[in-house]
Amino acid sequence: MTKVVLITGASRGIGKRLVAQYLARPDTTVIATVRDPKSASAEQLETLPKSKDGSRLIVNGLDHIDIVIANAGICDHWGPVLEAAEEEVRSHLEVNTLGPLRLFQAMAPLLKNASAPKFIYISTLLASIGGIGQMYTLTGPYGMSKAAGNYFVRKAHAENEHLVTLSIDPG
Repeated sequence: MTKVVLITGASRGIGKRLVAQYLARPDTTVIATVRDPKSASAEQLETLPKSKDGSRLIVNGLDHIDIVIANAGICDHWGPVLEAAEEEVRSHLEVNTLGPLRLFQAMAPLLKNASAPKFIYISTLLASIGGIGQMYTLTGPYGMSKAAGNYFVRKAHAENEHLVTLSIDPG
């Protein structure tokens, strides 16, 4: 059976490398999402390998997804928490916490149909409450939103016996 992998935030960085790695595996269908398909970094995805016939695949009627990798995120505030506008915090929570939650909720039926489903959230050391004193940073809204994402992922794991969920700090 073909393994199906969905990766968000695939236009650059970690997401782009994950897409390339999964595309190199046999019997694997990769669904890669990007925020802005017309951006220069998204257009670079054209250089990645495609299906055997060289065409893009548009997947209709999927009956399962084996792995969802919630990689998309933003880090748009640079400064002390005292100076973080509520709207900046809200936008980080919207993208980095609620986005993956919505993704999980939308993909749950397809994950349930997989034999060994996994939901992976790309997190950060900046989301570690214990690590705050060890790592001085001016990205409070980002860390807050990723910490909330880590909680959601752990809670989803506790509530779904059939599903492996985990947060990964890629370093």
